[in-house]
Amino acid sequence: MHRIAPLVVLAALAVGCASSQPAPAAPATTSTGRPAASTAPPRPGWCSLYDGWKQAGDTMASIERQHGSKVTTWPDDAYTRWERALTAQMNNADRLWGRTDVPKGWDARARACR
Repeated sequence: MHRIAPLVVLAALAVGCASSQPAPAAPATTSTGRPAASTAPPRPGWCSLYDGWKQAGDTMASIERQHGSKVTTWPDDAYTRWERALTAQMNNADRLWGRTDVPKGWDARARACR
């Protein structure tokens, strides 16, 4: 089985998104203690693709932290999980790529999906 070095693939994909995002703010409340009506626009529908891309990247990073960057020393199950995450990440990126309603750049997409 030919194994691709994780860091080479990540560099090739130019993944520059941080692996964690800040926690969402607590919802505002009215003077009656009820949650205030949200004035934020709804999340765009394509955010599920971004979420899948991000989750796959986080999974890959977790496996790399756990097993190191030398893929040849990884257990087969770790490599299989990493490979599946890479495939999921690439599929979600491909589905986002051609859409005209998606902001360009991963940072802009992260902001739009918060």
